[in-house]
Amino acid sequence: MGQYWTLVNIDKAQVASEHWGKLGEFFWSSHSKVLDRLSTAVNLSEWPKLMSKDKCSPAAQTASFLTKLPVELLQAIAKSLIGDFADLMSFSLTCLTMWEVAEGVRFLYLRTELQRRSWNGNRIILLGDYTRRLPQKLLTEEDREMLKEKAEIYDEEGSDDGSDNGFGDADVSLLNRASHEMEENYLHYGDGVRNRIYGLAYYRYVVPEAREWFYLDISRMTLRHAPSTTEAEDRWMLRNLTKQEFVIKSKGTTPSALAQALFSLISWSDDPSISMCCDDADAGRMVRGPWAGDRIDVTLYSLHEHKNDPDWKDITKDVLVFLGRLAKGDDEGFLVDEF
Repeated sequence: MGQYWTLVNIDKAQVASEHWGKLGEFFWSSHSKVLDRLSTAVNLSEWPKLMSKDKCSPAAQTASFLTKLPVELLQAIAKSLIGDFADLMSFSLTCLTMWEVAEGVRFLYLRTELQRRSWNGNRIILLGDYTRRLPQKLLTEEDREMLKEKAEIYDEEGSDDGSDNGFGDADVSLLNRASHEMEENYLHYGDGVRNRIYGLAYYRYVVPEAREWFYLDISRMTLRHAPSTTEAEDRWMLRNLTKQEFVIKSKGTTPSALAQALFSLISWSDDPSISMCCDDADAGRMVRGPWAGDRIDVTLYSLHEHKNDPDWKDITKDVLVFLGRLAKGDDEGFLVDEF
């Protein structure tokens, strides 16, 4: 049969909402949502803001009364819509002036949402169904108390989002019972509203650059606003903040392929069944990920604060050798992007 796997955030007692299945079924996919969740967001102060009315584009001759209001009032209106992304986008797309006025508010919304859903720097583990014991000393007494409280809440609500496979010890059972799917209401709205604002942006060409806001590419947006001189100079990194180790890409404008590095380092189970064609030694190595349960993030080299710190270790070569063996032996194996 083979075991199924779950990506767990220990600090937030959350599991990723994506369908996982057996390791070999999802391992070689891009998993951009996971990487976005782990990414270090650029500070809001580094994003552009409209600060004065003289930066607004001239309104049309037939401008409404609304566009003639002081920019501070227009920004206040935009802020009042921050709870509904569709309304905020509709207001922004009224005309170029409104788009510029609401720019800072849109980024504030984005920043707030990224923080709400972020797993950046949290302890994460890819947990197999056949796990009997968690990594040694993974859970503290404080962790157990927090997980017990969450488990009791879900038990009282009768929720069945979490699961207990009945296979592991008390800590495994507790983590499974307490961890539930994170809410995925990030930039979601009904098709009718989507079509309305999609039409405003595409067919009326009010603001051509609005397109990126419909299906946000967080990694590309982060790269564009990073402090490096040019996008081509930057590189994506997968960091272990606990062990001070990292995997870094030598090229590419997206963090793709870091997902395979991540999974190869954080998978954990007591059974080596991984539904991949590889030798027993590599299967055993896979289910004993050396980073399992550690604090992980994804960032850009330009944002890495420890460039010259000798305590930080680059393990990219070792990880690539391991992934290369897996890809060579597995029929489905390939890296979605080059290192």
